[in-house]
Amino acid sequence: MHNKDLVLEQYGTKKNLQTRVNIHKLYSQAPFLFAEWAFNQIEFKGSERALDAGCGSGAWLFPLATILSENGGSVVGIDLSEGMLSDIRAEANKHPNVELCIGDVQNLQFADESFDLVMANFMLYHVPDINRALEELKRVLKPGGKLMAATNSQLSMGPLWDMHVECQRKAAIPEHIVLRSVPNVGFSLENGSDFLRPHFQWFESNVLYDLLKFTDPEPLMDYYSSGVMKHGDTDNEISDNQWQCVYDFVREEVVTIINGDGCFSLPKTAGFFVAQNP
Repeated sequence: MHNKDLVLEQYGTKKNLQTRVNIHKLYSQAPFLFAEWAFNQIEFKGSERALDAGCGSGAWLFPLATILSENGGSVVGIDLSEGMLSDIRAEANKHPNVELCIGDVQNLQFADESFDLVMANFMLYHVPDINRALEELKRVLKPGGKLMAATNSQLSMGPLWDMHVECQRKAAIPEHIVLRSVPNVGFSLENGSDFLRPHFQWFESNVLYDLLKFTDPEPLMDYYSSGVMKHGDTDNEISDNQWQCVYDFVREEVVTIINGDGCFSLPKTAGFFVAQNP
């Protein structure tokens, strides 16, 4: 299964993504939302024309639209998935400065120097050709315009991924699936600079260290089943009954930890790069 197929299967609608967005909102120990913190690091005029590449469920699109509405700015949200765009169209219609369209960040259908700001948040690690995507994002940036690219640390959520691997082996999931079950974060906080350096002369990174705390296993299990659980099963080789077995093993371990410690804690490290076009 190709990367594009995987993305469309996982993000065909906003359900799975929105589940994870909500978990981060509700169980984060930071006193502010990640997107709110990130936007506070950027100085806006409010008149910018912006692009949100891979806008997904609108977690960045709509807050940015609100910021830009203050002084006549606008934002175009693109996504590979028509289902995802359909799910957020009603909300988008409430923002007169938002436009939605299907688009691939590797082949943007916009003229050169079209935008003051382009965002590629938590999506570049899904892109087959990251360098091609960055070429396109830079191409549509105006001189002096900025790229914002948020991503995770390769170590983020480590205890959950470790448990996922352990419980797959307990459930006799084939080893080749176990070995590809932990994501190889193609664009991460650790390697993002290597991708950006050939395209931008200047950029900086901003990192937020956070913790998700769960006293009830169900929200964590919702998060687990929304994207972590079947991550390595790229060709749908494993039956639903086998995945249910893995799920039950993980839940049992989560409950044991919550009963013993009072909560299940997941360290979360995420951040964003800001690069400026000459």
